[in-house]
Amino acid sequence: PERVEEVLALSLEKGLFSDIVARSVLLASGRAGDVARAERWFEEFQRMRVEPESRQFSAVIGSCIESGDVLRAEYWMARLSE
Repeated sequence: PERVEEVLALSLEKGLFSDIVARSVLLASGRAGDVARAERWFEEFQRMRVEPESRQFSAVIGSCIESGDVLRAEYWMARLSE
């Protein structure tokens, strides 16, 4: 996830931020099973006015599942349907 965060920082610096970059950060966190990191970035992207898509929610839910946190995955699934 650290390498993807470096790419994110560079893309923000250059004004090249996109949904693909946001999703990559969330997916990298998910693959690492780092729920806190995925949630932190999800919230940060919302503060940046990046509209969450189902793919971004899926990435966060995936990180919950990877880490074995079923209750947290259910929380995010409920948030998705809001």
